[in-house]
Amino acid sequence: MQDYLQGNFEEINDALERFEFMTNTNREYYFDVHQIENLFDFYVEDNRFDLAEKVLKIGLKQHPQAQSLQVKSTILLSEMGLYDDALKILHNQVKMDANSTEINMSIGWLNLKKGHIEKAKEAFKITLLNANEEKESFFLDIGFSLNQEGFYTEAIEILKQANKEFIDNENLLFELAFAYDKAEEIDLGIETYQLLLDLNPFFDNAWYNLGILFNKKSKFSKAINAYEYSLALNPHHQESYFNMGNSYANLNQFELALENYLTHASYGIDSIIAYQYIGECWEQLNNSEYAIRFYNLVLQTNPESAEAWYGIGTTLLSTKLYKESLTPLSEAVKLNPNVSDFWFAYAKACYKTKQYKKAIASLEKGITIDPEEISAWIDLLQLHLKHSKKFDYISFIDNALNNYPTIGAVSYIAAVVYYKFASDKELALCYLKVGKKREPDDLNVIISEFPELLNSKEILKYIHNKVKNLK
Repeated sequence: MQDYLQGNFEEINDALERFEFMTNTNREYYFDVHQIENLFDFYVEDNRFDLAEKVLKIGLKQHPQAQSLQVKSTILLSEMGLYDDALKILHNQVKMDANSTEINMSIGWLNLKKGHIEKAKEAFKITLLNANEEKESFFLDIGFSLNQEGFYTEAIEILKQANKEFIDNENLLFELAFAYDKAEEIDLGIETYQLLLDLNPFFDNAWYNLGILFNKKSKFSKAINAYEYSLALNPHHQESYFNMGNSYANLNQFELALENYLTHASYGIDSIIAYQYIGECWEQLNNSEYAIRFYNLVLQTNPESAEAWYGIGTTLLSTKLYKESLTPLSEAVKLNPNVSDFWFAYAKACYKTKQYKKAIASLEKGITIDPEEISAWIDLLQLHLKHSKKFDYISFIDNALNNYPTIGAVSYIAAVVYYKFASDKELALCYLKVGKKREPDDLNVIISEFPELLNSKEILKYIHNKVKNLK
């Protein structure tokens, strides 16, 4: 084997020297088909397509009937996006060799690039039927190509078949798990990565991807464990640090989240996102100075980061610098008016600075984006009660019920309105029941904010029975 590899290297090296000498002296030397193929592959792998094209022109001139060189030409055409021209050549070639795995594989790949999945599958089927000893390799190429082009369901179908025939192929399992992930088959993805890791527990990217899937299932402790294995195998896997930071943040362990985000940022890759999350950690840890410092680092690179402006605004709000928070929060809603939290925070800043009409308008805007946020409805009702002259509570709740007929938060607010202002305890209880059915967790919020509802024997009995049934 060693002698063969040495001889093969010397053959390619000799051909390279002759070709480059020929190019520099404007001479033309003879190359056999095998040498042309090797030279072409060398330059394509090196992304030197100009030289690959030059080699191929010489090869086709010297060997115009060489099928392999005709097929190689389609690679250059596909690089230029000329898929139809490439397919035309391949269809002519396949007429002469209908069972060629290389030609059919190329036809399948080009049809994938064009989005013609059924034609691609047919070509891949022929490829696999004729693959023989190369079948395992073709399975992997096909699965990889389907995943790259976003045909995850088809990739799963092919890769499941491949896994039955080649049960110990780690790369096939990796592609299958990846396809499950992208197809939102998260449990099957986790199961497949675990099968892979049973075969090879030293596969760091498999541990990393397993961590991603555990995060998607909100199994953050298991995700952290997977990322730790990934980092034990590859201490410089910077994305593992970043994702582990996310896991810790979701567990409200902000000190550990911060530690991992800072390590990720130290690599200098995608540091803007890391800076944003570092700022959020410092904010959660009540260090407003460091939080604002990191949000400003984001803005130095991207002054239109709505999230960074929002972060500065909420940090200033938390330190009771209400007037100062108005500018960054108004910038956040201007840059991205489709985030409800931005509007809710801006409403709070307006309220704290006694701009009540703006506060009401901002709450209403946020509610149109996220009508299920019960705290926003509570704030809106209380603002109207305190600061709207001649507040028509019946009109208010009728409009809310008409605009959001299926939202639990609105049902709870209706219960409050009918109990407090219409003295209709029966209707209040009716809406409370509807709210409980739609959003059971919000019942405690509404009772905590309006404890006077418990003065109704009927409501108190209903809530008592619900608690009793839960026990």
